[in-house]
Amino acid sequence: PKLHQVGDRLILLMLQDDPARAIGNHTRLVYSVLENGVWSEPELVMPSDTADYFFDSRVENGQLYVTWQKAAKPMEQSDAAALLEEVTANSEICVARWDDAAGAFADQRYITSDQTLDMMPRIAGTGSGISCFYNDGRAY
Repeated sequence: PKLHQVGDRLILLMLQDDPARAIGNHTRLVYSVLENGVWSEPELVMPSDTADYFFDSRVENGQLYVTWQKAAKPMEQSDAAALLEEVTANSEICVARWDDAAGAFADQRYITSDQTLDMMPRIAGTGSGISCFYNDGRAY
């Protein structure tokens, strides 16, 4: 979990298991907001039926950004080895920014789409915005 102060709000980002989802699609990136001493119910950063994995987040110039590893499609395999192969072939990187006026994440999008293992993204501040770095599975 990661906790950030944005304006008067505390925003908690975390990965959460959803027992209603099938194995391979059960992890989801959610956020909860502390306002007036009460935490909101967790909400999806990017509503979808696909799994979310490793994430990183950062406040830069008062703006909260998040990047994360996300499945490009729902996983269908149940055998562990086949599921690992499917996740490897379908892991992409997403980004989103916090919209303080709306009290929710906005501009959620995939920044990769290459049927290659893209994983473990990180965010770095540039002074005027952010840069996202990640490992990609292509051999060079």
